[in-house]
Amino acid sequence: MAKQTHSYSLGVFLAEFIMHTKMPSLSNDAWTRNVIQVTWGEAEEERRLSELWFNRLNEEKRRLTKGLKGAERYRKETEAQDLVKDEWNANMKYRYELKEKFLPHTLKCFVPFVDFSDEESNKEIMRGFIESLWDSDMCEYSLKEEDITFENVKRTFGKNDEHSSTYTVVTMKLGLEAPASYTGDDWIEIKTPQKQKR
Repeated sequence: MAKQTHSYSLGVFLAEFIMHTKMPSLSNDAWTRNVIQVTWGEAEEERRLSELWFNRLNEEKRRLTKGLKGAERYRKETEAQDLVKDEWNANMKYRYELKEKFLPHTLKCFVPFVDFSDEESNKEIMRGFIESLWDSDMCEYSLKEEDITFENVKRTFGKNDEHSSTYTVVTMKLGLEAPASYTGDDWIEIKTPQKQKR
């Protein structure tokens, strides 16, 4: 494990702050305080697809692994997952369609002030930020560095800089690429027009 510096810890703090105060999640899979409601019918369809995959997977595992142990049992469990890949793909695709429809495609968060003037520190802040969001196992936003920006914004009040404030803004893009576990031939269309919020 790489050394965890103060800048790394600051990145972890930023990620935790955003997850606990700003980050949205959908009502069918709520994990944050900022919950966006999907329709009852959409939540039911996602639940149906999830249960269809889960139940069929368990049926195939029971059928294929009866009386098996160790490595042979593991191989058959892997085979069972291959047998239900269509159900898995349908569930993944629908979940991403809901994300695309309801979650902001760009999440812009005003956070407590952080000085981003040092490039070396910024790399460590980014590393801590990304690793913390990855560890959450639930983040719907892209964890690619190019999809995350940290910036300091100065706002001036009045005719001169006498009355000004510097704010820190973290901007993230929604992750809409197919997950590695998706094996289908097509993926979701980006349909929802998004307004840039300031």
